[in-house]
Amino acid sequence: MKDLTVFNRHGQLYTDSREVAEMIGKEHKNLLRDIAGYITTMKKSTKLKIEPSDFFVESTYKDSTGRTLPCYLITKKGCEFVANKLTGEKGVIFTAAYVNAFHAMEDRLAGKRPRKKSLPLASVNHMLEINIRQMKAANQPAEQIALWTNGITREALAPFGIDVPVLPAPVVRSYDATEIAREIGICSKSGNPHAQAVTAIIKAAGIAPDETFTTETTTHSGTKNVPDVRYKAPVLDRVRNWLEVRGFPNPVSLGGKNYNVAYRPEAVGK
Repeated sequence: MKDLTVFNRHGQLYTDSREVAEMIGKEHKNLLRDIAGYITTMKKSTKLKIEPSDFFVESTYKDSTGRTLPCYLITKKGCEFVANKLTGEKGVIFTAAYVNAFHAMEDRLAGKRPRKKSLPLASVNHMLEINIRQMKAANQPAEQIALWTNGITREALAPFGIDVPVLPAPVVRSYDATEIAREIGICSKSGNPHAQAVTAIIKAAGIAPDETFTTETTTHSGTKNVPDVRYKAPVLDRVRNWLEVRGFPNPVSLGGKNYNVAYRPEAVGK
């Protein structure tokens, strides 16, 4: 992928909508449609003084057959506007590309030496803000956002001689069926955690594979190695909700089997 081209026209820096479309993996005609929609919305604003030309300027170009076709000249603000509409890796790559390209041209016009291949600190903050917003919109866990931000920050600040400590990975709490039964308060008549009933409920509740994982195998009863299936913390709430919806049944009847259970007070919220 080539670098984004930035050029100076009448004292304003622009890039071409064709290059932006190519970089973000969108057909040029679709980007033109999107930008036209942005401009229409900006023009409707009566309370805020928004000038569309601060973001996008209508222009044309000639294709290989000599036809004159529409395009837009896009300012740095316009690139930021486009980047805000992107998600995931595309948003990160495009943000880094346009920030580097515009800063390089600004330095060239100011007679400065080319910068090292690193983002300015202000640009790092800008990129982080965009992508943190995107990750929150995608309901990513706070721990995941923190780890991603820490990794990007360490990499971006290294060229400036700033050593950012590595954020330790969060401890992921997990439970096996016996531990879930103990935590919720699902017991057998003898008072022991009723793992079999919990396993049946989990199966009936349709717990997704991404909510479980398998640890190392363990020898049970000295006969064979059996994989220990463990569950992520939200599974506890899934099991508890399953019971609440059904009024904490006894027995728990699933798969043609009846599991006689006793509920401790914490299970039924008393």
